[in-house]
Amino acid sequence: MKNLTNEERALFMSLHRRHGRRNSNFCVCEGLRFCREIYSLRPDLVRKAFCLKGMDTGFFKGLAFSEISEAELGEISHTVNPQGIVFLVE
Repeated sequence: MKNLTNEERALFMSLHRRHGRRNSNFCVCEGLRFCREIYSLRPDLVRKAFCLKGMDTGFFKGLAFSEISEAELGEISHTVNPQGIVFLVE
C-alpha cells in the first residue's frame, strides 16, 4: 500500500479552500459516480487516482491507482463519509 507523500497531502488540503483552487490548475473529484463521469468524458484530465485497498477499479482501464488506507482517504477527502475513490483532476 502506497502512503501519501507530504506534498500530495498539502496539495489536497490546499484544494479544499477557494484560494488554493484559484492558485492551482487542479481540483478534487470524489465519489465513484463523479469519478466515473469525469473518466468517461475526459480521461486525459485525471492526474492522480487514489482508492481504498480492495476497491473494484475495473471500469477505469489503463488508470494507475494508488491504494491508500481509510485514515489517509479521510485526510484528503472533503466529505464526511468518503466513498473510497478520489481523483486529482487538472
